[in-house]
Amino acid sequence: MNELADFAARLVEEGADPVVVVSGELDAASAERLRGVVTQAIGRATGRVVVDLGAVEFIDAAGVGALIAGQHEASRAGCRMVLRTPSPRVRRILELVELGQAFPEDVT
Repeated sequence: MNELADFAARLVEEGADPVVVVSGELDAASAERLRGVVTQAIGRATGRVVVDLGAVEFIDAAGVGALIAGQHEASRAGCRMVLRTPSPRVRRILELVELGQAFPEDVT
């Protein structure tokens, strides 16, 4: 069985901001794939990268780590990584590991 069957990350353009649309389970099996797509988005960004987590059903420590790595990479590249519509489950995990305020949210 394909471990990534329940995961997708795709890069779309929305105006000036690249958006990484993520769905499914963000875990140890999918974290590197997310990091790769975020890296592509950072390469296209002029000011910020949006990571849309609205369709993420599950996130574990590896998924959180991928978000943190993306945020650090964006900062080194001179842009910001913001989260869009994190699901209640994702928001709760970020709060539990005390990262709820560490990731700015896209409000547009």
